[in-house]
Amino acid sequence: MKTIGNLSLALILSFSVLSCNQQEKKEAKENVKEKTEEAKASIAEEKEDMTNKLKELQYEIDTKLDEINIEMEKAGDEVSDELKDAKARLTEDRSKLQMTLDKISDSGEEGWRDIKAESKKAFNEVEMSFKKTRDDIKDFFKRDS
Repeated sequence: MKTIGNLSLALILSFSVLSCNQQEKKEAKENVKEKTEEAKASIAEEKEDMTNKLKELQYEIDTKLDEINIEMEKAGDEVSDELKDAKARLTEDRSKLQMTLDKISDSGEEGWRDIKAESKKAFNEVEMSFKKTRDDIKDFFKRDS
């Protein structure tokens, strides 16, 4: 009888341990799922932030290109080399931004990890180039005012 009692106790303990292990596994699985969803949201947020920064810079470049085009129309055949160079640099910068935006929109999670640093680098380079070009021609616009 004692043996049956011990076997029963052993079975009850085994089922309890198995039940606890399954609950722990379930909780661990839910935790992993939650962390995965958080990571996906973070990636989406990073992509969106970079996309917005690139689009804002692209808008600034477009605005400056519009101003240059107006000045070039006013100048007619007397367009300065300074404005031509500025327009060429800004057009090239805008193209770099567009290529980066295209890469971002075409990338998934893994792709974003690969182009994240490249996107930041492109943004920084174009931003510096834009500021330099803008500063190079600011006096030109003051002369015509």
